[in-house]
Amino acid sequence: MEVFGGGSVAMLEDFRHLELVRHGRKRVTRARWRQDKGHKQEMQAFIDAVRGSSSAPISFEQIVGSTLATLRLQNSCQTGEPQTVALSEFVASACIKSHMRETRGFPVNVDSGSEYVSRRRLGGNR
Repeated sequence: MEVFGGGSVAMLEDFRHLELVRHGRKRVTRARWRQDKGHKQEMQAFIDAVRGSSSAPISFEQIVGSTLATLRLQNSCQTGEPQTVALSEFVASACIKSHMRETRGFPVNVDSGSEYVSRRRLGGNR
């Protein structure tokens, strides 16, 4: 893995060999311990979250945001046009669509705007 920024370069190979280059000076660090890529801790964090003893290691917003950015990137590569990653607008739109699917999309006007109610609440299959 290589990282560039702030006039520096860092190169990490196999999680054991690290080269840092800054201002023309190179520093090499080699790990004598076994590789730790974090898999064991990652699985434990997931298990703890599923069991309810801790919160999810990655928030729902981060998961959706990453997925949305990936899809927008793919679309941009196909069309050659820039794409916007508007996470809050995307989530709001998805919630409305999901709610309409769950309620079969029957709109009812109320003071606060448009709401959707199920066929059951309307009294059957109208």
